[in-house]
Amino acid sequence: MTATRQQWEQARAAGVSARQNGKKRDQSPLYAMGRDGETLREAWQMGWDDEDARRAKR
Repeated sequence: MTATRQQWEQARAAGVSARQNGKKRDQSPLYAMGRDGETLREAWQMGWDDEDARRAKR
């Protein structure tokens, strides 16, 4: 299984939402084993980081 663009976008959006709801960065979901899971975890963390940076600018 290869992660699709839609799955990547959903994982990133979930990261943004997680940050908005007070989840810690190290609480990212595991998604799947292997490279696909790693790609989605990275997208989640990217979303979390983007939201964290946005909040820091306030």
